[in-house]
Amino acid sequence: MHPLPTHAIEMLNILRNAGFEAYAVGGCVRDALLGFEPTDVDITTSAPSDAILRLFPASVQTGGKFMTVTVINAGGKAEITPFRSDGGYSDSRRPDKVSLASGLYEDLSRRDFTINTLCFDGENIIDLLDGSSDLYAGIIRCVGEPRQRFGEDALRIMRAFRFSAELGFTIEQQTLDAALSLSPNLKNISVERIRDELTKALLSRSPERITPLLESNALVFLGIAPSPVPDKLGLLSCNPTARLSAFFYTCGRDAVESFKVPTRLKRDIQRVCAALDRLPEPDIIAIKREMSRFSAEVFAIAAEIAETILQKPYEYVKLCRDIVLSGEPYRISDLAVNGDDLKAAGIQENQIGSVLSALLDAVIESPQLNTVKDLNIIIGRLID
Repeated sequence: MHPLPTHAIEMLNILRNAGFEAYAVGGCVRDALLGFEPTDVDITTSAPSDAILRLFPASVQTGGKFMTVTVINAGGKAEITPFRSDGGYSDSRRPDKVSLASGLYEDLSRRDFTINTLCFDGENIIDLLDGSSDLYAGIIRCVGEPRQRFGEDALRIMRAFRFSAELGFTIEQQTLDAALSLSPNLKNISVERIRDELTKALLSRSPERITPLLESNALVFLGIAPSPVPDKLGLLSCNPTARLSAFFYTCGRDAVESFKVPTRLKRDIQRVCAALDRLPEPDIIAIKREMSRFSAEVFAIAAEIAETILQKPYEYVKLCRDIVLSGEPYRISDLAVNGDDLKAAGIQENQIGSVLSALLDAVIESPQLNTVKDLNIIIGRLID
């Protein structure tokens, strides 16, 4: 087990020394048992919110009555929540009513998956719902009846597939059947929540594990086609532009408009898709022109997708790298002259852009012409 952060242990000790039960719970314990460094720390406790606020001066109540208190100390932060019990869910997302639970078992029984019910009291693992068996068997299983869990909160459907993709776990059959059966309820979840879970899954080590969800038409309301995730998506560079570009290019590129990604990321995705649409033959000059059009970064991502996902038989990535390493000009900023030089040479301001483009076109074909002397000769010809 990877140690929990020191600040988490300190918070557990403060609560326990004050006479309350207190346990780290959920993802931080799950990840620690898998040998990963825990990140977000959640603590569940018998202490009511007002007692938590008294015990931790640097804290703020962030969830309303009976709800979470966010605590910050020198080592980090944690979210501390009293044992709670959820009422009915009328909107497929949040409980209509939250009340204090009688103890740890009742609190754990309303959680999503058994692997997220494991607790740590600072010394020992507490496993009331046999989550460790599923954890070490690599299984995602709902707590209790799966249709009830997913009926309460449809976002749990996305979380089941995201955990499967991130951890490489198999979704237990009854849990999978219920998730796919109730997947139409995802339309009741905000696009931002779906985006966050789907992005995490696509950036995981096994993104292809979300294919059953896509093939069930679950996300067709976002414009995402019922098609499989590319088998080799997990081999791409693990960054949002590469993974999302490949996903949207193969599973519904128009969906990026409704996916609500940041403006710059959306622009880069659209440019990568456009570059994929017009991949040139493996010719140095043609590739330099595309790198000039889309930027080296965008075309390099398109090149990686072309080779890895589309299985194009050309060494696009190597050619891009060779061009960059060679120092050969492919951008206007690489030219030996700039707009100020053209202005000084008497070029009208409204012609500077077109003249620079013409110069770049010349040196892309003949890099040796990228000198002040040769470019001035070309400028003279253009003026004449």
